[in-house]
Amino acid sequence: MRRFVGVAFVAILVAGIVIGAVSTGLISFAPKPRTTPTIHVNISWSITSYLPYTYVGVIADKMGYWKAEGLDVANVMVAGGPAAAKALSAGDSDIMYGGWGAAAAAASAGAPLRIIATLGQYTPYNLVVQPRIHSIQDLVGASWAVESVGGVSWEYALIWLEAVHLGKGAVNFVVAGSPADRGRALIAGKVDASLLYDDQLNETLKEKPDLRILRNYVQMAQEAGAPSQVVFATRDDVLNNKPEMIDAFLRGWLKANRDVRENKDLFLKMSDLDFAGPKLPRSQLEKLWQGYKDNDYFAVNGGIRKDLMNTYATKYYNLVNPEAKKLNFDQLVDYRPLARVLKDLGTVQGSWDVPDYPI
Repeated sequence: MRRFVGVAFVAILVAGIVIGAVSTGLISFAPKPRTTPTIHVNISWSITSYLPYTYVGVIADKMGYWKAEGLDVANVMVAGGPAAAKALSAGDSDIMYGGWGAAAAAASAGAPLRIIATLGQYTPYNLVVQPRIHSIQDLVGASWAVESVGGVSWEYALIWLEAVHLGKGAVNFVVAGSPADRGRALIAGKVDASLLYDDQLNETLKEKPDLRILRNYVQMAQEAGAPSQVVFATRDDVLNNKPEMIDAFLRGWLKANRDVRENKDLFLKMSDLDFAGPKLPRSQLEKLWQGYKDNDYFAVNGGIRKDLMNTYATKYYNLVNPEAKKLNFDQLVDYRPLARVLKDLGTVQGSWDVPDYPI
């Protein structure tokens, strides 16, 4: 009898520890490791620090999703998409994160780059303006801060300006740097407008509450007529010689996206992780996650769709880079690795990125 009571006590104690660990997030989010050897991979990110819309990448790295696929990831932060594309083209990285335009410009110039996935359905940019600007027409002649010429904030601004019938010559672009730098330029009154992410938007409005949100990120995406494509790309030689690396990267990426979309607590883990970037309070993280989920942001199928890519390509080549050699979907995108991974993991139906290519 004593032995039975002792065994029962130990069983209850162990169960309590497991339940407690799950409830505190100690083990509930740990991906199951695959029995594959460690493969080193360098990723060049076109940002100097992680931003909220890139947090799934932080989770994939810090919470072990890529490690579980056998990857040893080294993240290199560079300033802007053109710099990330240059690092990839030069062989300094295996995969780049950056704007669709940066990858397309490099490929159009002859670099052997191919897009393999996208970050999400849109880039969550809010258009923030000085108090005197009340309408789209008030932007004519305004100064507009961007991170770099050729970067995502500049590229997206051009496409949106054309979509709302102002045209790309309606504003004067000013290179001001990172979102934090652009926020400071707005606060100081040095520029009239800029695109800011939610975290920097909140910080900027704290310093200067009379700034106006002329368009939130959902309105921007709707009016632009195509999602702002932020992509992952690689080189042809990596695709041909290291397919297991690319497949492992994509498996970890998709698994992290799917888990984050269905589990708010996983996104809230960002408040505990050690990473280069703004540390947001849990209340703000919860609001961000809800907005991303409600507006179908997450790339649970990898974010590659021919129709969206072709729409964005038309806008990019016509408005942003008309002198570039125009590449079609099959020349710029390699969907085969994603198709292999989706064949293994299955497709999430009902999402914005259900593939329209063969699997």
